Amino acid sequence: MTAGDEVADSTSASGGICHPDFLPSESPYQMCLVSTEGTIFYVPSYCLLGSGFFRTMLSLPQAPEPHFDSTLPKRSAEPIHTNEPQLVLAVVLKMMCAQPFPPWTNLDDVESILFLAERWDIPFILSTIRTAITSSALLTADPLRLFYITTHFGWDDEARIASEHTLDLSLFDSQHAEKLARLTAKDLLALLDLHRSRRLKFKELLNSQDAFNVGNSPAGSCVKCGATLDNHTWRDLKAAMVDDLDRNPRGDTLFGGMGCGGLLDESAVAMACWRAQCSYCKQENYDKRATIQSIRACVQGLRSTV
Repeated sequence: MTAGDEVADSTSASGGICHPDFLPSESPYQMCLVSTEGTIFYVPSYCLLGSGFFRTMLSLPQAPEPHFDSTLPKRSAEPIHTNEPQLVLAVVLKMMCAQPFPPWTNLDDVESILFLAERWDIPFILSTIRTAITSSALLTADPLRLFYITTHFGWDDEARIASEHTLDLSLFDSQHAEKLARLTAKDLLALLDLHRSRRLKFKELLNSQDAFNVGNSPAGSCVKCGATLDNHTWRDLKAAMVDDLDRNPRGDTLFGGMGCGGLLDESAVAMACWRAQCSYCKQENYDKRATIQSIRACVQGLRSTV
């Protein structure tokens, strides 16, 4: 958020630099807010009535001045110094004053604006951002942080969407520790359960005789000659797939794509499985294409949200 947020050269009566979009006017119904950098914002008092914090402040008794409209809050006598940086304060005030504001481009700005709106009790800003927070750019940028934000505000639908995108991450990587620590115990356990349950369910499905009869049947036999099969290559592949899903919970690395081969195409354990033959008639033990289709169906059937 940089466009339109530069500071003007004009100086207020109090000696500070005014923001170009919030200059003083002749109206007595203004309040003077100051950012942490010292930038001054002159804001029409009625625009601040959308904030519960400022409604309370402006409802306090004021000295009567008959020549002003007593139904409106007049200009504050002293500047109000906030603990907010200029960029964040500018966007929040633009939203409150129905001015154009920059699009959301990163979660740093979005989170700062949301928590300021929470502190100042501005529900319409929370609602506005909620409608846009699951845009693809923000989701792919940092799904864990987005999950924290959405759970903090109790946005269940958006939290489920964010949780689905955390499947692109391995939660036990050390780089995620700080973000996971911000979650409440309830939300952290829900997210960990999502990832863990996918691995356990996938393992259960891979061991199903209904889906993989040849490899999992205790009396697995060659479809051509009926000889008993040695299924150790299939067992090795199952273990490798479960381990891969544990590290890559979405499961897309099993199949590859976009010019990259997946575990089921290029790994040594997979190649050994597809090459396994009946020791008597040399018939291939497993139909590679049909088996991969069944594995894909297993992954697609896994729970994907908290």
